[in-house]
Amino acid sequence: MKGYIGIDRHKIDCIIGVHPLERQNLQSIYVDLMVETDFSKCSLSDDVEDTVNYELLADLCTEIAKCRQFRLLETFAVEALHEIFRRFDVSKASICIRKPKALASVDYTIVQLELTNHAK
Repeated sequence: MKGYIGIDRHKIDCIIGVHPLERQNLQSIYVDLMVETDFSKCSLSDDVEDTVNYELLADLCTEIAKCRQFRLLETFAVEALHEIFRRFDVSKASICIRKPKALASVDYTIVQLELTNHAK
């Protein structure tokens, strides 16, 4: 039984961007993440150990963004999804990253990526 687990607008303060000021000051980004996984085991056990823990997903995104200090949102998106596939039993994952105030004329710039684990 496949299902989806995710986080919405997870705020991360990190160094990200290509401009010199962006490399000096923390900025907020917002991460939406959705993973597809099998709910069969957790639906019977009612145990968080038998599912993908969304708290761990949020912590992983924070850790990757803060440690790597990416220049591009695109690179962060790819790295985050690859690490999710390495650490969790998921068949599909999508991420949307919003960066406020990157352009004066918009509320957010957005990068979105979806990957499928073809081995599943």
